Amino acid sequence: MTTDARDDTRRRLAGLYLPTMAVAFGQGLVLTAVPALAARFHVSPGLAAQVVSAYAAGRLMALLPSGVLADRLPPGLVLLIASLCFVAGAAGMVLAPVFWALLAGQWLIGVGGSLWLTGREISGLTLVRPDQRGRLMSGFFGFQLAGAGIGPVVGGILADRGGIAAVLWANLIVAVAVALETTLARGAFAPHGSPPPRAPEQRGRGTILPENRRMFLILVYATFAMHVGRYSLNSLLPLYGGITLGLSGTQVGALFGISSVFIPLMIVPAGFVLDRVGRKWAAVPAALIPAAVFLLFPAARTVAQLSALMAVMGIATGLSLGSLSTFSYDVIPERARGRLQALRRIFGELGTLGGPLAGGVIADRSRPAAAFIVYVPLLALAAILLAFGTRETLARPGPAVAEARR
Repeated sequence: MTTDARDDTRRRLAGLYLPTMAVAFGQGLVLTAVPALAARFHVSPGLAAQVVSAYAAGRLMALLPSGVLADRLPPGLVLLIASLCFVAGAAGMVLAPVFWALLAGQWLIGVGGSLWLTGREISGLTLVRPDQRGRLMSGFFGFQLAGAGIGPVVGGILADRGGIAAVLWANLIVAVAVALETTLARGAFAPHGSPPPRAPEQRGRGTILPENRRMFLILVYATFAMHVGRYSLNSLLPLYGGITLGLSGTQVGALFGISSVFIPLMIVPAGFVLDRVGRKWAAVPAALIPAAVFLLFPAARTVAQLSALMAVMGIATGLSLGSLSTFSYDVIPERARGRLQALRRIFGELGTLGGPLAGGVIADRSRPAAAFIVYVPLLALAAILLAFGTRETLARPGPAVAEARR
């Protein structure tokens, strides 16, 4: 690959990465404005917090339709539709006369979020080789985490100094900027020149090859199990730390902070492992480590012990963010990328919703520590299936490709 071609690819990837960070930043702005929303619309804080649920509902409801659209439309057009959803939703929130109208705007932004997630990945896949997919996916999640981390900080400052109107207008400005960037870059998301070489698994017409069907089902189950574990921890740790160990809210919050530090630190190493060592070397630990941590949680009695476990969980979460997406793109045929990824992610969302609910029931009827133990077999089975029920799909570049890298 020539220097000009590399520079062109970097520019095209920047046209995906930076808007991805902006999208997450815009949503992060709104999160810290919940108290201000409650005051402006004269609703309870609990009801105001449903702006988060409205966004999640929009994402979930649009997952499968966005996958179908991504398989039928050019990826640049999917991204454009997503960005228009952001603008329409953000404008609706600015102009909302009642709280329910604001929730509708958030729901529409959630719909755009699903379209953007699918469109950005399929767009990125047209720009890189199969042995670069791990770094591509890790990069997406890295920029997304960066935006999600900065957004609440800026949103809090705006809410304190300019009120809720400043937050909502800032969200709209970000949405318009994303739409303009996407409109200008649409042509850059179409394949050009000679397309990157496709792995054998990608040459199907539109259905998964028979030898890959079991692997895909395993990846679906692993996605479900990892979401159950990751999001159940968000509800179980406060219960265990606060009720069983008597920790303060500040101490529990600090434990989550430890994990959030390690997650982004793993983005680059995870991409390296996926593309240089193998997909399974990232996916298996991403399931096995949480199983071990959940097993150890009931034995942890001090803040230091819990801190160590949360640091390890942060490492596992960082490994998981791009590993299953990368792995599944290796076995999904090109013409069904959107809808099959959407199907996998729907099961992940079911785990996100069902895991904390089941954990809360178990904690109420027994004790918080028991809920951790219940999830161990679920996560351990995912690790075993990934280790022994799948094959390595990392496509090693041939001599010609390796020479072109130099």
